[in-house]
Amino acid sequence: MRVDYLLMRRGLLALPLLAVLAGCSVNTTGDMTLKIPISGGILASVNFSKGSPVFAETDAIRIEKANFVQTSKELSGHYDFGFYEKKGDVPRRVTVDDVTDPDESPVPWVDDEHPQLKAGHWEGGTRMIAFDEKALQWLRELDTSIRVYRFTIVNGDGSSTVIYDAGVYPAVVKEFFKKQIDDAAAPPQKPAGE
Repeated sequence: MRVDYLLMRRGLLALPLLAVLAGCSVNTTGDMTLKIPISGGILASVNFSKGSPVFAETDAIRIEKANFVQTSKELSGHYDFGFYEKKGDVPRRVTVDDVTDPDESPVPWVDDEHPQLKAGHWEGGTRMIAFDEKALQWLRELDTSIRVYRFTIVNGDGSSTVIYDAGVYPAVVKEFFKKQIDDAAAPPQKPAGE
């Protein structure tokens, strides 16, 4: 079974979470930009539409995925990242970091020193990460989480483009993870009649 949370990240943001985040501006269509504090003491601008994050985009790059994926029933998963290069430029390097926690250093997830594009698309992923690793501690906190990912793209001309993208992980998804962890830690049940 593959559980892909890309759909979850775009559709299940709890409104109370939006209410507590500072620095938001809303237009008449209900779209908003949140200023989210991240590593390094800066604010990342993340766009939302109808309560869900919108993939980040510049004139040259459109983020296409930035999400955590669990495969099978293992107590682990990996991150998948991807973008589309609109102008045909081949990047020299791509890094992706989790910069969510303003009090912690960024967590480096991808460092692709020889990025390849397929029809303009780049994809990168992480190793399998166990749910009990510190970098996934946020999965065990049973509230809706927003994770902020920093894409740094060194362009063909040597200039750099930095794009912040957000993923939303609803409490219901995290409860599913917690149940799997709890089930795995529980002693095996004795058959009836023993």
